[in-house]
Amino acid sequence: MCGIGETVRRSLGRLGTVASTCGVVLCCCGGLFASGASMGAEASSVQASVTEGQETVADQPGDQIQREKSMAEKQSAGRVTLGPAGITALAYCVIDHLIYAVDGSCDGLIIIDETMRLRIHVGPLGFPTVCGLTIDREGQMFAIDGQSDQLLKVDRKTGKAISIGPLGFTSVQSLACDRFNHLYGIDTLTDQLVRINKHTGNATAVAYVDAPSIFSLAFVQGKGLYGVDVASSLLYQIDVKTGACVLVSPSRERCCETHGLTAGRDGHLLAYAVRKDVLCELNTTQGTVVNEIQIRQQSVSRLISQAIPDALTTRILFGLSLMAMLVATCIQCGRIGSQYVAETWQQTRGLFANQRAQTE
Repeated sequence: MCGIGETVRRSLGRLGTVASTCGVVLCCCGGLFASGASMGAEASSVQASVTEGQETVADQPGDQIQREKSMAEKQSAGRVTLGPAGITALAYCVIDHLIYAVDGSCDGLIIIDETMRLRIHVGPLGFPTVCGLTIDREGQMFAIDGQSDQLLKVDRKTGKAISIGPLGFTSVQSLACDRFNHLYGIDTLTDQLVRINKHTGNATAVAYVDAPSIFSLAFVQGKGLYGVDVASSLLYQIDVKTGACVLVSPSRERCCETHGLTAGRDGHLLAYAVRKDVLCELNTTQGTVVNEIQIRQQSVSRLISQAIPDALTTRILFGLSLMAMLVATCIQCGRIGSQYVAETWQQTRGLFANQRAQTE
């Protein structure tokens, strides 16, 4: 009987090893599946831009207070205080179908991803107070340096901006490009609609506008020029020739606190509500918010976003692959376990038979 007990213990030990291995594999696969399922949606845990190499510790109250003081010092008299995300301008590119924005908190160019709901850093602009972002139909990006009042040309792949020339106006806060690639802006000091030369940066007054404090502009194909009054958060339709402004938003219902306006895919008018970090779709007829997409305050590098070109598709494929690996591992471990049980049973029966034969 001692031999039988030893055989059973040895077999049970082998089964224990198999069970432990199976458990480790299942835990690993489960962990990978969990990380894979959240890789696209939670890539925002990578704080700050890898491109800029900046590291911040957002959990420390002292650092938060210091950043708020720095932002307050950067705001000159008469300028509107930025929201949590620091978005100062918004522009949609018809070439790569991406929404670009200026993040005033880090003076960098970012991409706002609607699918992943992330702010993806492209790179530093190299100018401290950039506003009025727009992109023409050829994919060329333009912006305004609010400190030196110059027209900037921006590389949308790196974020680096270079100066084209002075505008000749001191408070142009917004830019928009029509279907003929003509640049327009509004000087908030004189309340004038201006047309800007893309090659020299020189701006020429076109007409006076009826609405003050237009900080965001966008052309909507087939509908004309729209602007948002940052003081009242009301949407206006602007006549490019006369400067006449038609109030679109009801006087008691404001569209959103906007620091960026652009015509997105399919001609939808998009705005960024800085107080809520929400990308809004506006109704161009009623001037109200149709849809909202919450954007996370965290940011990721563009290198990470390129590694995950489509978050939803990647999560599905990665999850299915891990599920297949998990099922295959369970089947294989089951086969090995059943084989060991069968061998143990056969050996036990043989030992019992030998013991009976010796006893008889």
